[in-house]
Amino acid sequence: MYVDGAWSPYDESSMGHRNEKYVDYTRNVKKCGDEYEERRKKGMCPYCHGMGGKHDPRCPYFEPPKAKYRCALCGEGIYPHEEYIENESGKHAHLKCVCETLTSSELLDWLDVDVEQYWDWED
Repeated sequence: MYVDGAWSPYDESSMGHRNEKYVDYTRNVKKCGDEYEERRKKGMCPYCHGMGGKHDPRCPYFEPPKAKYRCALCGEGIYPHEEYIENESGKHAHLKCVCETLTSSELLDWLDVDVEQYWDWED
């Protein structure tokens, strides 16, 4: 079929059906836009779409978790879900740092443990 001097794959009977699909598409877009507005009003991030202050690590608003303690051996922070040990003087260290860097005598010194030797002088 020719329309305004150009060939069109649509004939007049299919044009109404095509327009109905377009109307349905615009309704869906409007519905999605309404849902977006609702989520935005509830605190959705405009970049990563995170809700309730939870952001994707790639989002510009993402803040890494704060360290509760500092490792006395490497100086890095000890973050949630990391294994660590604490000595009696209140110092903290990653378990990995302790295992990789300290010898057994250094570990005993760091833990403030006294090594004693037992002598039986009774004869």
